[in-house]
Amino acid sequence: MYKKLSLLALLVLLSGCGGSKPKAPVEAATVAPVSREATFIESQSSNEVLISAFGKGPTMDSAMNDARLAALWFVLEGGNNPMLQTPKERQAFEMYAQDFYKNVGKYIAFESKLKSKQMEGSTYKVARNFRLNTGMLREDLEQKGLLASVETLSDALGTISVAVIPKDPELWNDTHYLAAVDVVGEYLQDRNFEVTVIKAAQQTNKIINKAAALSGVTDPMYALAMQTGSDIYIRVNLDKTARMVAGSEVKKASVTMAAFYTATAKQLGASTGYSPERVVSSYASITQEATNDATEKVLGQIQKSWKKESEQGKYFKVIITAAEGMPNIDRSVYNAMKSSCEKIKRNGAGSNMFDYTLQCKKVGDIMELIEKIESNYEGPGKVFREMDAGSLLVLKIANSADDDIMID
Repeated sequence: MYKKLSLLALLVLLSGCGGSKPKAPVEAATVAPVSREATFIESQSSNEVLISAFGKGPTMDSAMNDARLAALWFVLEGGNNPMLQTPKERQAFEMYAQDFYKNVGKYIAFESKLKSKQMEGSTYKVARNFRLNTGMLREDLEQKGLLASVETLSDALGTISVAVIPKDPELWNDTHYLAAVDVVGEYLQDRNFEVTVIKAAQQTNKIINKAAALSGVTDPMYALAMQTGSDIYIRVNLDKTARMVAGSEVKKASVTMAAFYTATAKQLGASTGYSPERVVSSYASITQEATNDATEKVLGQIQKSWKKESEQGKYFKVIITAAEGMPNIDRSVYNAMKSSCEKIKRNGAGSNMFDYTLQCKKVGDIMELIEKIESNYEGPGKVFREMDAGSLLVLKIANSADDDIMID
C-alpha cells in the first residue's frame, strides 16, 4: 500500500515538473547609449572627428562601452551639426539604430585611455576620447537610404557647385590662407560637391559687375562668385595671432567661413574654427586645424539648407540687357520671368539692364530655362543668350544677335 502511494506521489511530482511551461526568454536590452553626454573636440580631417564622451554602467566594461555608444550617438544625432538633420531622417534611422550601435567598433578609429572615473551610487561613470570615421558612417547611412547623398540632392536640383573665395583680396598673398582653402576644397570634393577654388584675382565681366551693383550687395567679391556660376559660394577669412607666454611665443589661428547662395546672396551658414594656442614654428599646422573645424560645421549647414531648397526649386540668377534703341521692355521681361518659374524676385533695374532671381521647380538645367524664357517673352525684339555658367544666365533682348548693348 505504502509502495503504491509512494509511486503515485513520485509520478505526480514528475508529471508536475515535466508539464510546467518554460519561462519566456528575457528580452534583450536595447543597445543605445545611456549617458548621451558627449562634446565635439575637433574635426581632424574630412572623414574623421574627435569626440569626448561619458559612459555609464553597473560595471566598468559596460560604462566603457556606453561611452563608445555616446560618441556615436553624438555624431549621428547630438550637438549642433548632426549627420541626421531632419525629423524624417531621425525617424527612419530608428529602424536601423540597433544595427549601428551593435557595430559601434566599426566606426571607431581610435579610443584614448581613461580620462576620468567616478561612482554615482552603484553606477560607474567614465570619460574617454574617440576618433570616429565619419566617412564610413556617412556611406553606410546613405547606402541604407537614411541620409541623402550629395548625388541624390543633385538629382533634384542639378549638380551642387561651390566656389571658394577670400573675404578680402589681400588674402591671396597669404600662403597660409591658400593652404586653408586647399583644405576646404578637399572637404568639398570628399563630399562630392563640384568645387572651384579661386586662388588669384580675376577680371570680372562688366555686365556682372553692374548686376552685382544692382543687387545691392556690398561684398566686393560677390561679382567674382557670380562669374563662376556656382550655386553657393563660401567666403573664407584667416586671422593669426601671437603672444609671449612665460618667455615663449605661442601662436593661434582662427578661420571664419560664411556660405551664401550666389543667386540671392542669402547667407545659409557660418562658422568659426579655432586652433589651440601652441608653441609652433609656423602657422601651417594650426591653420589647418582651425580650417577643419570651421569647414565641417559649414558643410553640415549647407546640406541642411539644400535639402529644404530641393523641395522649393533651384535658384537661378538671370541678368537681362537690352540692346541700344530698344523701347521700354521692363514689363515684358517681368511677365516672361513670372511665366517661367514658380518664384521670382526683381532685384533691381537700370535703363537697359534687369536683374532677377528665379526659383524653379520644373527646370532641370540652364538650357531648359533659356527655352522657357524665350517662349514666354512677348515684347519687342528677341531673346539671345550672351553667356551662362552654372546657375548664372545672361540674356540680351535685341533685334539681332549682333546688336550691341550699352552698359551705363
